Amino acid sequence: MPRKARGYLLVPDAIVHAYNWSVDSRPIFRQGDAYDFFLDSLLHALEKFPVSVLVYTLVPNRFDLILHQHEPYAIAAFMKYVEEEFAGWYNQKLRRNGPVFSGRYRGEIILDEHELLRVSRDIHICPVVSGLASDDMGWKYSSRSDYKKGTNGKLADTSLILALAGGADQYTSFMDRFDSARPDSTELFLCTDHADIWMGKAIERTIL
Repeated sequence: MPRKARGYLLVPDAIVHAYNWSVDSRPIFRQGDAYDFFLDSLLHALEKFPVSVLVYTLVPNRFDLILHQHEPYAIAAFMKYVEEEFAGWYNQKLRRNGPVFSGRYRGEIILDEHELLRVSRDIHICPVVSGLASDDMGWKYSSRSDYKKGTNGKLADTSLILALAGGADQYTSFMDRFDSARPDSTELFLCTDHADIWMGKAIERTIL
């Protein structure tokens, strides 16, 4: 069966929620070295492809990323490199063969700043929802601490989301107070000029 076309790949400034999970949902990030190798693979990929990582969280059987591509098809090349690098390392370490991830990564384009804020929160609270941490700051393998500090991390570029929220304190307020049952309430947590910031950073996100 032919693969479904991914329209966002053609959009030069697309922002995408990219994610995948392990085969049979088995834990592949069981020890620190596995987490660290995957994060290092992301860093190496940043040097090779015109992509920015805005948000990331790794849990034992899954990764979630928000990626901003700066040229068409960049995210596809970025993710192919990362998944192949990790799978090769994982199979060699465990002396096994076969796929590590459940097919190719999934990608969903983020169409506006409201959705970007919501998805970033969903990713950052994933360890809490999964029972791995008691609060969103209690998980090491996430970009949440960078957003708390209000600076770009070694991996994550926090500038766009923090600008949309009006700063680190306002983003923390959003993390703590947002009611997911009222998705439209993101307007309460965006700065007054969020539309201009969004349009200035991302010219077009219409799927071709």
